[in-house]
Amino acid sequence: MAKPILYRISEFMAKGLGTGYIPFMPGTWGSALGVGLVSLLGNSFLLALLIFFISWFVIWHYEMYAHTHDEPQVVIDEVSGIFFTFVFLPLTLPILIAGFLIFRFFDILKPFPIGWVDRNVRHSLGTLMDDVIAGAMSCLCLQIIVYWFKWL
Repeated sequence: MAKPILYRISEFMAKGLGTGYIPFMPGTWGSALGVGLVSLLGNSFLLALLIFFISWFVIWHYEMYAHTHDEPQVVIDEVSGIFFTFVFLPLTLPILIAGFLIFRFFDILKPFPIGWVDRNVRHSLGTLMDDVIAGAMSCLCLQIIVYWFKWL
């Protein structure tokens, strides 16, 4: 039986326009896609919220149809988290690189509260929220770095 078109669209978006299929570190590739999209679209808080709600719907629809939860190939959550990383910051190359690295640090190590959310919040919101919190924590770190060092 053929998959419905809405499922195929949500699968393609959930898997980061194909970056989730890269077998080595798909989350890193999804984060890199997010940095590229932030560079292209901008970094307003309203845009980050819009990406969040789109991501939530895409993940919900994909996971419901595929009967899965937080599989490694789903990287739209990293894209959403990256958008929160750069809110209220100038988009210079050093900030983009630093934000990418800090976000990956939080996303991989999952310190509290990221790890708690990852383990305890279920369904599509759980898939998404650990990355959004990692993005918010990365944003806070970047804000401190930019304020403190002023050279980024």
